[in-house]
Amino acid sequence: MGSDQVWTILGFIVGLGVFGFGIVKVLDSKAEARQDRMEKRHAEEMAAIRQELADKHYSNTREFQSIHQRVNEVKDRYVKQETHDRDIALIRDSIKEFRAEMRHEINSGMASFNQSLGDLRKDFTGLLMDIASKLKPHE
Repeated sequence: MGSDQVWTILGFIVGLGVFGFGIVKVLDSKAEARQDRMEKRHAEEMAAIRQELADKHYSNTREFQSIHQRVNEVKDRYVKQETHDRDIALIRDSIKEFRAEMRHEINSGMASFNQSLGDLRKDFTGLLMDIASKLKPHE
């Protein structure tokens, strides 16, 4: 192998290296550009979402203030302390009445259940006695 061939092979290898390095640089720059575009798009989308959230927060705050103001107006106009006390007393009475009804229902349900259970026990005992009487003793 002559020196011309060595230089040709060496030149070819160096050329391939430079070409490969160039391709890597181009692909890297394209990847960076794509990354930059994605980051920019993400930042724009996040800014739009933040703006939507801020707008929604503002409108919800305004609606809450409006509702709160209306409640206060109604309360000031219609609700007096005596009405409030009377309503609370009615609620307490209805809760006591409901509890009494529930106790009565539970007690009557338990009594009915116990009665049914006793009847079932008697029926089962009677059935066992009938079966026992029909069996013939072993002789």
